[in-house]
Amino acid sequence: MADADALCLAKALREPGFSASVITTFNAYLPFYEEVVLRRLVAAGCTHNIVLMDARQCGAALADAATRPRRAGRDYLLAPIACGGAFHPKILLRLGKKRGSLFVGSHNLTLAGFGLNDELSNRFDHDPRSPSSSVAPFRQATELIRRFTSNEPKQIADAITAAFESAPWLTNVHAANESANVLGSHLDGPDLWGQIRALIRGQVRRALIVAPFFDSKLAFLATLLADLRPKELVVAVDPETVELAAGAAKKFRQARFVDVRGRIPSNGRREGVTPYLHAKLIWLEMDAGAIVVSGSANASAPAFLANAASRNNEAVVVRHVDSATALARTLGVAAFFKAPSVSSATWSDVDKRMTKKRAATDSPSAEAKLAIATDQGFTIPITLPVGAQVDVLDQDLLALGHALVTVSGPPAILVADDEVVEGAAFISCGNGEESHWMVVHHPLAIAEHFASKTKTALRKALGSLEEDPSQLEFVLKLSEKVIFDDEGSLEKEGVTQLKPSTPPPSP
Repeated sequence: MADADALCLAKALREPGFSASVITTFNAYLPFYEEVVLRRLVAAGCTHNIVLMDARQCGAALADAATRPRRAGRDYLLAPIACGGAFHPKILLRLGKKRGSLFVGSHNLTLAGFGLNDELSNRFDHDPRSPSSSVAPFRQATELIRRFTSNEPKQIADAITAAFESAPWLTNVHAANESANVLGSHLDGPDLWGQIRALIRGQVRRALIVAPFFDSKLAFLATLLADLRPKELVVAVDPETVELAAGAAKKFRQARFVDVRGRIPSNGRREGVTPYLHAKLIWLEMDAGAIVVSGSANASAPAFLANAASRNNEAVVVRHVDSATALARTLGVAAFFKAPSVSSATWSDVDKRMTKKRAATDSPSAEAKLAIATDQGFTIPITLPVGAQVDVLDQDLLALGHALVTVSGPPAILVADDEVVEGAAFISCGNGEESHWMVVHHPLAIAEHFASKTKTALRKALGSLEEDPSQLEFVLKLSEKVIFDDEGSLEKEGVTQLKPSTPPPSP
């Protein structure tokens, strides 16, 4: 929040040394991912990439031609995730044989999230050359991702396992990092506030909440006050964008709501531009140091308190700071505490805006689902009558043909002609009660991206032998690397690329 260049997600994507990425997000502008993020990842050598996205947000993206993906299911895995509430964690994890990079924050997979909003993200790096490098945050994040996808099709688990296996250092014995822990909420664990509460030691003198969304009854704020009893609670909001019940806030006398429009420090900001305040922060200040919670969770009951049936999936970082001065200065905490209280006139403006927003709210989108391409057709995670036909579409939504239901399900099993399966990007169907959009996942195409560079080079070399038998020595070296040292450096062996003596045949 304090320095626009200190943590630039878009710039970080150019860093080499990673072969796999997993991104979790609530919403996403998928053309931005495909044309900017994915291109940068692949250009830097990160070839096997996974996006986990809230199922309803994904459904909305599929229903709109302007936001619909074109490369999902083949060039990367796009998995819609459904849970009791919203699938809301924001994680950007990149893994390599020796390196790791992890971001946990408030940023969605959108242009605004990666560079225009006021966001707050935590970065962790693993480098064996650094004595301070820690494996613990990565292990915690990977465990969260596994839990987020525990009820998803096996193909998603297989793809995620393959990504994690690209980083053998994840299995290293490690001690917990007591100064920073990655925590989350999911279907089969405790609520998020209970996990955080267990880490708080000592009396909280004052507390600061920064968030763009609140539950209508301010239940989370009330719980924090009851559990911690701080002498002062300040809640920082941008009245022009915050989603909050103005009437409830005015009656909530135990906290002081402050107006922070234009008060968030940031270098490199264009003159006159006031970004959307999307950061989430809980600052708990004690006599010595502070506890800082930041990540995806808004100051709401679904994020922190709800039971499994209605809770969000979230991811946050809890930091224990012995000396809070430096971090407080970086985050601009003093400016928040000194900000003016929200005026009655401003609360009236918030109330009018929220009333208008509620009146204009569209009905929620149907959840997107994942269809799996098979040798004979598809499997889809719903029930359909045997003999029913579903529409199979290409990436331009042009009809390729139909698939026939042979097993009712769930999952339903469908058969289709080979050319229909090969060209499939989406499936559109209904079960009599609702219609469904599905992204078609092609496991074999995705698996190609999970092969190592050595294996990819070997396949190319094998294909060239018929045209150029002189490449046999090259193929033998590659085969040895694949069998005995898959990720070894070919450059050290003097083998850098395939150099046929005759031009390869045209594709």
